[in-house]
Amino acid sequence: MIQKEIDELRKPTTLYVELDAILDTRAATLFNISKQAFDMNIMKGLHRRTSDVFDGVSETNYQTRYQSRNRSILADSQVTMIGKLIGDYAKAVAARNLTSPVNTSCEIVLNLHPYVLEESEISEIITAVAKLTFDLANITAVSMKPEEVNFDYIKDTIDIMYVYNYADWINANIDPLMEVKGRMSPDVPMICPAVAKAKRITGYQHKEVFQRMARAYQPMIGIDFIDVENFTMILAPDLEKAAKQQLRQPQTA
Repeated sequence: MIQKEIDELRKPTTLYVELDAILDTRAATLFNISKQAFDMNIMKGLHRRTSDVFDGVSETNYQTRYQSRNRSILADSQVTMIGKLIGDYAKAVAARNLTSPVNTSCEIVLNLHPYVLEESEISEIITAVAKLTFDLANITAVSMKPEEVNFDYIKDTIDIMYVYNYADWINANIDPLMEVKGRMSPDVPMICPAVAKAKRITGYQHKEVFQRMARAYQPMIGIDFIDVENFTMILAPDLEKAAKQQLRQPQTA
């Protein structure tokens, strides 16, 4: 019994992370469509948006370009706060090992889907993520479609998930009648952005929508909607200051 408990303590903590969560491929897509629209949305509150509907770009144009995103979009993408969060988590695991008689490890499953990349490009990405985690995590790159990241896979493998494209995952794994295939994982947190994919929602309505969604899916997966700012590119201090000042300006008709 004691050995079994020790083995349980030694189990690695495994984080599932979409590449789209670590890199702001939304802003990069917007930039590729129109630099003017990109600048406009930065100043009007890209980090505080409630949906992936952007000023200066049609919804159809944006969604078409985002769904076909490729390595050129990755090349223009900047790191999000999720990169910092997984680094902090890796440091916390390492710090715990210093005071615990039983050591464990931090494992990261990095999902590259839908990008088709050369081995050299994958190696570069793994090296970059290793730097974000201070070389304290073991990183495995995979390419898994949403339906492959199913409940059984999560139950057997994952402790925490960071997912930007949560709607794709829900559509692939939970049918409209709220039925699932496999073993449900209510104790596995799935960290997602509180952002609608194709509809502007504001104020109290925005908060209530995501609270209801989290409650509805809680018996199946521990979905947790957090501010989209965490999934958005980290601004340089001077640009962030300018954007905040712009947001404080009264809006004219």
